[in-house]
Amino acid sequence: VSVYEYGYGAAQASVREAHGWSHSQTFWLLSIWAFFQALVAFPAGRLREKGIVSARAAMLVGAVLSAVGFVSLTQGNLIVAYLGFALCGGVGAGLVYATCINIVGKWYPERRGGKTGFVNGGFAYGAVPFIFIFSYALHPSTYGWVLDLVGVYILIVVAACGMFFRDPPKN
Repeated sequence: VSVYEYGYGAAQASVREAHGWSHSQTFWLLSIWAFFQALVAFPAGRLREKGIVSARAAMLVGAVLSAVGFVSLTQGNLIVAYLGFALCGGVGAGLVYATCINIVGKWYPERRGGKTGFVNGGFAYGAVPFIFIFSYALHPSTYGWVLDLVGVYILIVVAACGMFFRDPPKN
């Protein structure tokens, strides 16, 4: 899901040009996404701590919402992009990110620093292939199918990984 924050810069120009959106409009897409991504972290962490939401459920919901985000960018409607990319994508990425960091802390309570640092770094590394794809294969004529495929890829990979997530036993 880090392709949202790290890859968006490479994709923004093609999306803006394809839809005729302004710099300001595409800037606000990512800014609102960041707001929702951060906003969901605390409630998601609390729900996970209390056992109300399982890691698997959070990852599956995050996978679906994250996929919706990228597919919504191909629709050509700015309102759909704000609701899909910024809102759904932000909440989805926040669920995935918070769950991944949270679960590492639960499995390795005595060595959280290094383990959570490793996972956090993995988010950045995971975006690198997309930056190349967006820089070289994403153009106003190809953005639709490229972003749709990214959405499907995110859905499949995050959901598949999420199926293996489970919390450690108590104590």
